[in-house]
Order: sequence, then structure tokens, then C-alpha cells
Amino acid sequence: SGIGLAASLQFLATLAPAPLALEPVEPMLEYDQSAHPFRQDLIFGAITMQGRRVAIPTGPGLGVDVNRDVIERYRTQ
Repeated sequence: SGIGLAASLQFLATLAPAPLALEPVEPMLEYDQSAHPFRQDLIFGAITMQGRRVAIPTGPGLGVDVNRDVIERYRTQ
């Protein structure tokens, strides 16, 4: 979901490039970019690419706002 992706991005943003390397390697993220209504609609705004990098959301907490209407739509009891 967009929430999981935002959490992953915040975690990866805390990691330093691979230490003890002649050419440090930054942490990598692999994620599905295909159309997926639940993943896309669950948060307001989109996780975006800036060149070859994913932009880290900058809002409070995980950096994204949750669409509570989508949560209510998929909620089960």
C-alpha cells in the first residue's frame, strides 16, 4: 500500500550508503509502479520519482496523509 511504501522510504532514508566501499552504494528500493487503485487511493498525493530516485515524502509522521474514506470502504468486521 502507499502507507507501506511511505514507511519503507522513511526507513531507507535513515540508512547510510554501504560503508567501507571505494564507491559507496546507496540503499535500493524496488516497488511495483503498475496501476493499483487500493495502493494509489489509500494516500492523498502520490509517491513520485525525481530522475532515478524516489522522492521521500516530507509531511509529518510517514510523510503522507491517509484517505480514511478508502479505509472505510475496504474495512471488514
